[in-house]
Amino acid sequence: MNKQESLALYAHGKEAWNAWAEDMLARRQALQDAGKWSPREDAGAWTTETRDWHTAAAADFAQTNFGADADLADFVFPGAAKFDNATFPGDARFHRATFSGGAVFYGAAFSGDAEFDDATFTGGARFNHAKFAGNAEFTNATFAGDADFDSATFTDRAGFFEATFAGMAEFSDAAFSGLAWFGISTFSGDAKFDSTIFAGTASFDDATFDRGAIFRAIKSERAFSIADAHFHQVPDFIQATFAAPPRLDDCRIEPRRNSPTSLAAVKAIFSADPELSARWRALKKLAIEAHDHDRELAFFKGELQSRRWTADPPWRPMFWFGLFYEWLSDYGRSVFRPLAWWAVAIALFAGLYVGETPTLAGAGESGIAWTLGELAPAHFAASPTPLTCEAGAGAPLWAAVDLSVRNALIFAGTASSAKMNQNYACLYGIDTAPPPDPRTAGAAPTAMRLATALRVNIPYRVALYTVLQSVISAVLLFLFLLAVRNHFRIK
Repeated sequence: MNKQESLALYAHGKEAWNAWAEDMLARRQALQDAGKWSPREDAGAWTTETRDWHTAAAADFAQTNFGADADLADFVFPGAAKFDNATFPGDARFHRATFSGGAVFYGAAFSGDAEFDDATFTGGARFNHAKFAGNAEFTNATFAGDADFDSATFTDRAGFFEATFAGMAEFSDAAFSGLAWFGISTFSGDAKFDSTIFAGTASFDDATFDRGAIFRAIKSERAFSIADAHFHQVPDFIQATFAAPPRLDDCRIEPRRNSPTSLAAVKAIFSADPELSARWRALKKLAIEAHDHDRELAFFKGELQSRRWTADPPWRPMFWFGLFYEWLSDYGRSVFRPLAWWAVAIALFAGLYVGETPTLAGAGESGIAWTLGELAPAHFAASPTPLTCEAGAGAPLWAAVDLSVRNALIFAGTASSAKMNQNYACLYGIDTAPPPDPRTAGAAPTAMRLATALRVNIPYRVALYTVLQSVISAVLLFLFLLAVRNHFRIK
């Protein structure tokens, strides 16, 4: 319909309008059944019947001044709905309206409230450069195609609560003077808010972003919240400025990791986006400003992970330091993980210590029992008598465990105790060589004089294991204390 026909039909009310819309939709279905319908968006590829239908099904209200309130609630628009540069001096009511074709509100001016709650936009919705002087209500609206609000101006409240954006949501360069409420909204396509101005409170609480969330260079002059929001890609807050620290409570950033199904996907694993680390740093800056220590640590983890394969390739030490930092302590966030590795190290070195006993050292080619689980069967298969101390009383297995625990407790002052020498004597026996000349023994270090006085054997490999275990334990205990500090915010 042309503009005159559209205005005339609108004047007859909703019933007459929807009867016409139902007839147009039935005609389109008939064309589809007859195989004469072209579903492509390119008008140059349309059949003659398709082109004629689009011309007849269009609603043209471009540059129309609706005078008073415009009541189009529950209207069905079967084809394109053209409201570009239209003027609404009063309220514009589009409650539950259905736009089956594209809806164009480019440059439209809404002086009163613009009410699009529960509206459905099957095709694209263009509100770019539109001006909303009153409340703009899009609560529970569904945008099946792209939603373009580029450079739109919202003077009062802008409500997009529980709105669904299946395509791209474009709010770049928009200006929100009042409340911008996007709580529990879903963005299945890219959400672009770059260079947007939020002069009032902005809330994205519980919102879901399945793809890119671009907040680059936004300016927030009041409260800004993404609490409980869920991002499936790292959001971009680079160069964003906030008058008050944003609220980040329980927001989740969990990029999806799809299984590689092509060579390009495999290559993408080893060629990470170099901009991701900058995005994580921007998020970490927001967390620091908000004094959100948990989010700060989580964003720091993301920053380090995103550096792999880009700033930190495998041939640089930082690549491997980052991996070990993650495996051993989850980047200083896990209290349990370093303790678990510390316990594993105690068991491993206990097996190494007992594997160096004279009875077992010659039992195999390597002379080393790697685990306690492998130790007992190997020994009892070769000897009908239980494993006994080489010197003194006790059990070699428990002596090895005690020796490993004492070496692991590097800060407890247990390494120099007399019990250590009893463990050495039980495991490796007494030195039967003649005692050293006392005139030269006094120049030896204290530990050596003590070991010599007690005449215990300490194999060279055991001494090497002791040094290695001390280094490993020092690292793991440091990571444990770091996690405790981070958990309790100890300065």
